[in-house]
Amino acid sequence: MYLDDGSVISMFADTELRIKGDINNRMILKQVDLIRGIILVNVANQDSGTFKLVTPSAEVNCKECNFWVISDKMNGDQFIKESGNALLLNTSLNSTKELASDSTIISKESIEFEIIKTPITDIIFLESLMLDADEKILQYKKEELIEESAETITN
Repeated sequence: MYLDDGSVISMFADTELRIKGDINNRMILKQVDLIRGIILVNVANQDSGTFKLVTPSAEVNCKECNFWVISDKMNGDQFIKESGNALLLNTSLNSTKELASDSTIISKESIEFEIIKTPITDIIFLESLMLDADEKILQYKKEELIEESAETITN
């Protein structure tokens, strides 16, 4: 899904979200409400204001960033940063954290943030979602064989 400012939201199976917009001084201020599911958000540079994503337990604000969100009632909301700077707010505790590289921040209602190193299994799972949806293509490097003569081989 492409937004009017060049931002892109990739939604995956069983995802439900709502997009709201308000016009202020000829600019559309957007808010995306993720009810449940898995999304990849690529926020284009916001000229004025910030992009806002709201989940059941948290809110993300950024001007230009890329991040994943996995949201379900049992495990809470998981945020995985790919690039940029984004600020995460746990709305029930009024607590904030900045999304960090190689980390997953888990937000649950009325519970402090939990920060863990992003498991490789999660990264593989998210990449497989993109491959299945044809949003990412595997590129294999073909190694060229170099013929070596007896003069160029050394021990």
